[in-house]
Formats: sequence, structure tokens, C-alpha cells
Amino acid sequence: MGGVVPQLQLPGAETSIGHALIGIYRLGWVLVLAGALAGVVVTLDVFARIELFATSVISGLPIRGLEGRFGPDGRSAGWVQAREFVRNGSNAWPLYLDNNGIDRVVASVHERMITEGAMGTDRASTPHGFPSIRGNIALFGCILEQAETDLKAPYRKWDLYYGAFDDVSQASNLFDPAVLLDNSNGNIFWQRLRAELNSALLARAEPSLTSAPVAQEDVAKAFDLLKQRFHCDVTKLASRFPPFASPAWGAYRRAEQFPRLSGDVMRPQFVKLLLRWEAIPFIGGESFTPALSKTIAWYLLDNGAFKPLSDAKELVFQGPVNRKIARMAVAEVSSRVAAALAHLDPNAAPNLLPGLQTCTPERRRWMIEQEVDTTLWRQARASFQAAKAASWKDSWRWKLDDDVARRL
Repeated sequence: MGGVVPQLQLPGAETSIGHALIGIYRLGWVLVLAGALAGVVVTLDVFARIELFATSVISGLPIRGLEGRFGPDGRSAGWVQAREFVRNGSNAWPLYLDNNGIDRVVASVHERMITEGAMGTDRASTPHGFPSIRGNIALFGCILEQAETDLKAPYRKWDLYYGAFDDVSQASNLFDPAVLLDNSNGNIFWQRLRAELNSALLARAEPSLTSAPVAQEDVAKAFDLLKQRFHCDVTKLASRFPPFASPAWGAYRRAEQFPRLSGDVMRPQFVKLLLRWEAIPFIGGESFTPALSKTIAWYLLDNGAFKPLSDAKELVFQGPVNRKIARMAVAEVSSRVAAALAHLDPNAAPNLLPGLQTCTPERRRWMIEQEVDTTLWRQARASFQAAKAASWKDSWRWKLDDDVARRL
């Protein structure tokens, strides 16, 4: 049975609207595909992800004002918050910086800086010796400091602790690269370091090093890595590759290989010591990168320098937002205090500014910012001790308990 298949005749099909509708009908699969693609773009926030990625890449270029601004290690709180919203949507509970709270902390720290300056306990003095010796002291000192902190060893005075390293260095030249190379492996170095350092600590009325096996493992591993890859010379971590990178950037990236230096707690502190002790060159425009201190984070939270967007009852200083915003708050406090001190008469801060007059303006600002960080740590610790002594019953807003901040 043959013939022509009759075509469907629709009323109004010959009109312009009818032709348009038939055209849309024939392109139905294209529209479905386009709709599905649009749904994917909206659901996954593709454009937002592209923008976050692009700004992160741009911040990796040596462009003044943009270098290091965005990205996971950048200085932009908005970038970190945006990434968390893209990742977790309604489940994201980011923090935000509060200007009034920051100003409150700035005023308190500024006053203490004027009277105390670069004085007081817990500030490690520059060791004797050439840059490689100072750099090696910074490496092993920071690794053991973090190991003892993680092991919850008894609190020690860090100025005396690093002073003991300097005592050992002057007595036996132990941290000279040539002397370090004579040690065949990390375990042998650890035995010598522990014996000599414990004697120096005892002479300064400081507790002996922890006897936990993990401390020996960390030091031995660090020594073997330093010998194999950097010829027992920490300053080689600061190699300027790529060419536009600063020595501090190179040291920060390469230090990640060493035990206890992979995170944002002790690695910034390590680079801070390298720069302050002049173990590596300071390049103009270097920005101060604070380490994460949970005590400082609690202090800033309690004073309202940063706040949660939600009515969160607890905050754990973990994850890509909480830790990052806490460090940004420290950097902002440091920057504002440094700006306030920039044009101050040196005689108005006799314990701080006179010793910095020979520095370049950029280095002087960095030095003040890192001194603010040290002062802020002392202030936060004193506040924490006062809160504990008062059983958290006075004007405290947050309680720090087992590394968790709980709203009071």
C-alpha cells in the first residue's frame, strides 16, 4: 500500500508566529541541551569558579598591588569567603573582618608597643654567626618548637630557648654547614644536638628537650633532607626561582618539605625569623605573613576583630576560612599599627623606633609589623591567662577550650 503520508495541518501554521513555533519545535534537542548546559553552569557556579581561578593566577604574577592578593594564600578575605560559598553554598559559615573590632585591638597593641617596643620575653634575639648559621638555627629551632607545642610540653620562654641554640653555636659551631656535613646522618646529629642543647637549656634554667621519639624522627628527617638537597645550608631554600620570586617566597615554598613546617603555624614563623635575623635578603615590597596562633585567633574573636556571619555557638580554627580569616585579622592589625607608628617621633617610642632608623622605609615597616605580631602574641596570652584565672566570668565573649572557641 503506497502513497504520500499526509502532513499535520495546524491552524495558524502559515503565520509568522506559527513558523517561529515550528522552528523552535524542530530545534527542540538543541534547546534541551542548552538548558541542561545552563543548569550545569548555574548549579556549579562555573563563572564564579573561572573568576576565582583567574584572579588566583593573576596574583601569582609580579604585578605590584596584585601580587599575592588573591588565592588560597592571598590577603583578600572576600576571595576566601567567595570560594567557600562556591564550594559549600548554604552550608558555608564564613567569618568577616570587623573594622570597629580591629581598631579596638589596634589601639591596645599600639599603646603597648609605645611602652614596651621590641623588649620583653619570648622575642628571640638574632644569633651570632653568618647567615647560614642563623638560618640553620631557625630551621631546627622552629621544628623542635612546633614538636613540643604539638606534644603539649611544658611552656618555655622562647627567648631563652633560642638563646640556648646560640650558646651551642658559639661553643661548638654546630650549625655551621661545614660542621653539619660531617654528621653522617640525622640520628647522629640528633644525639649531638640533644646533648649540647640540653646543657645550654639547663644553664638558662629552661626545661630539657622533649624525649618523645617523634622529636628525634623530625630532626633526623629534617637533617637528612637539608643535607641531601640543600648542602646543609638553609639559605639555599631562598633561591630566587622563578626569577621574579623573592627569597622569602622561595624559602616559604621549599620549607613545606620539612617536618612540622607544612602548615600555616610554624612555616610563617620560620620565614619571619629568617628575615628578621637577616639570614636571607629582604626585597622591597615584602609583605608580612603572620603565623596562625589559636590564642591570638581567640583574642581577636573575643575583641570582635572578626565575627561569624551566622549565630554559631562554636568556632574551630580549622579549614580554609577560619584559619585564613584569623591570619588576615592579624595582618590587618599589624598593618594599621605600623601605619600609626610610621611617622611617630622616635623619642616617643624609645624601645622600638630608634633601632630601626637605619632600615629602609619598607623594611622598617615590615620590622614593625612583625614586632606587632610578637606583641599581639604576648597580649593574647596574658588575656587568655586572665580569663582562665577569672573562670571566664567577667566580660569575656568567647571561651577557648581545647582549641575550640565557644560563645559565652
